[in-house]
Amino acid sequence: MVWQGGLQFDASGNLMTTGAGTPAIDVQVFTAAGANTWTKPAGTPLVTRVFAIGGGGSGGGGIATASGTTNSGGGGGGSGATVDETYQTSQLGATETVTIGAGATGAVAGASGTAGGSTTFGAWFTAFGGGGGNVGVSAGASGGGGSGTYTTVGSNASGGTGGAADPAIFGYGAGGSGAQGTSAMFGSGGGGGVGAVAGADGGTSYAGSNGGGAGGGVTAGPVAKNGGAGGYHRSTGNVGNGGAIQTAGGNAVTTNIGLLEGARGGGGGGSTTTSGTAGRGGNGIRGGGGGGGGSANTGGTAGAGGNGGDGYCVVVTYY
Repeated sequence: MVWQGGLQFDASGNLMTTGAGTPAIDVQVFTAAGANTWTKPAGTPLVTRVFAIGGGGSGGGGIATASGTTNSGGGGGGSGATVDETYQTSQLGATETVTIGAGATGAVAGASGTAGGSTTFGAWFTAFGGGGGNVGVSAGASGGGGSGTYTTVGSNASGGTGGAADPAIFGYGAGGSGAQGTSAMFGSGGGGGVGAVAGADGGTSYAGSNGGGAGGGVTAGPVAKNGGAGGYHRSTGNVGNGGAIQTAGGNAVTTNIGLLEGARGGGGGGSTTTSGTAGRGGNGIRGGGGGGGGSANTGGTAGAGGNGGDGYCVVVTYY
């Protein structure tokens, strides 16, 4: 059995609501992008805990440059912010609007990714979306998107920081600039692409969502490189793996174990040289960032970035 957020799950990830010691609870889960409605449960509930993730930023597209020129793949998208708040149920309205932030659509080759939408719970809080990964660049490193926070949307300025309400506690991740996205407790940036080596991995998080991996670049050799893996947390497997040369990055897959398990980033696409097509970045899930697209040399085709994952919200009310 797994305990997370005061709830008990069985080995298959199913919420246990009966049995000795299990409190009476009401659980409402929201995954559809856009406006949804939470309804206060009947009776005399005492405390309501809300877990929410903003939409993931999309991966940046790769580029094509002349042979003999080093380039980087597109940067991975940053993850949406993770918010965990508890209220006296009597404070809340009979209904509250739960708006799930949409994950950003992956960038086409030659363009930067965009930020994910924000997830809100009534007027109580906002979990802002992650920043988009930057487009691949010639003779340099592309930047991964920064994670969203309680107060701001993640940046997609080169290696953009995620900004933090309290870095010592929340530690929202910055996007990597030519390196792995910063790992953090409640949100992570995407990995930055590096021309001379494989795309960097997305940043990981202990209790939040994860960044997308960067696309692979091409060396001056020219030698094509693999993409980086998307970030993941808590358990192994189901991660968006980095794409091999001319191969798309893996899409993230959720395991559905625990409230926030499976909020993963997509893998970066592998690059190509003077022929063939570079891989597209993989898609994130549950607020994870999309992977960056692989780059190419002139004559080859650069890859597009992957989509960020839609946000997520779980509202748990205890009697």
